[in-house]
Amino acid sequence: MAKRIEAGQGAAMISSLRGSSWADALVYPVEPRLSIAGVQSVEVIYPAAEVSMGGVATHWLVWFLLVSMVAGYVLKYPFGVVL
Repeated sequence: MAKRIEAGQGAAMISSLRGSSWADALVYPVEPRLSIAGVQSVEVIYPAAEVSMGGVATHWLVWFLLVSMVAGYVLKYPFGVVL
């Protein structure tokens, strides 16, 4: 049995959990399912990714939400979107 881990700078396709059930394989598809009897899962807890823009470092999801909302607002006029 082996569990792949990643360390260092940069982005990488990682999976925090390698499980034995089909549900685990659907939620964490990066690694194959465990096939060892008696072992349900192996998990590695990674820290949350942070992105720094303009000297402000915060969770990547916050920046994604902000950029998406600004882009949607800016592009609504060229695409003629009316709510």
